[in-house]
Amino acid sequence: MLPARNVALLVCGLALSGLTGETLVSRAGAQSPQKTPRAALAAKKNAAEPFGYTAAFEGELARIGQISPQQFAERYAPKAAYLPRIAWDPATAQFWERLQADPTDARVNPQRRPWGRPYDFRLNDQELTLFKQNGFVVSERMGDQDFAGTFYRIYARDLPVLISADALLHAWHRSYDAMFEEIEAAFLAQSLLDILAAMAQSLPEAQRDYGNGVLADCVTDADFFLAVARSLLAGQAVKTYLGQRPSRPVPIKSFTLSSCSDGNDLWISPSSRCAATTSTPNASSTTFRP
Repeated sequence: MLPARNVALLVCGLALSGLTGETLVSRAGAQSPQKTPRAALAAKKNAAEPFGYTAAFEGELARIGQISPQQFAERYAPKAAYLPRIAWDPATAQFWERLQADPTDARVNPQRRPWGRPYDFRLNDQELTLFKQNGFVVSERMGDQDFAGTFYRIYARDLPVLISADALLHAWHRSYDAMFEEIEAAFLAQSLLDILAAMAQSLPEAQRDYGNGVLADCVTDADFFLAVARSLLAGQAVKTYLGQRPSRPVPIKSFTLSSCSDGNDLWISPSSRCAATTSTPNASSTTFRP
């Protein structure tokens, strides 16, 4: 992780490099022969679209016009003749009875391995009908949170484990999740703390400029809002920068503000109100003491 000073120097260096490159290009353009506006526009378009995809798309759009999805389906209807079902019964495949065996049967785990109760892979009537019709079935009922859980279930039943391409891609993208989590915790969280602290430090100046006008209440409200945000991020109560206290005593010894969510919106509210309005667990909470 680069220190903040190194990041700032890197940004300044990139900015200076961009300005230098822009100056060189401008000088080169000034020394080159003047082009007509149409030629300059064509050259710019060709440079941006070296493969000509945009021109081809615009030509097709001009020929076909704007059509609805229904018109698209009618114009480009599939010509393949699909079979209503597969021509053989997949339930007659070799080792099918091992997949559909009762997990309590002693033959499923003859060595009595201490892996817990073997998973039940037996299809229900609806799943079996679709399996015999299409040759495959996707059972949401047997789903798991990740590929590893499903692989373990199959392995524990002594069945062949197929490592598919999407399982490898899933593991690859898990590294992205871990990387983003580390960036948020190690860099973005501190940046957010710095931003909120800088905003709070500017409140006294804002109070001097607007404290006697119509925006006086807005300044004090902003002081409270920033204190709540800083408290939730710090995990403990942070005093307001203007030294404000509630205008009336709090009737309880302490209260907790939590970030509440109903799946669509996120808001800040006392925990008791969160529990009354949503069943979603609170993302974070901070206790304030008067």
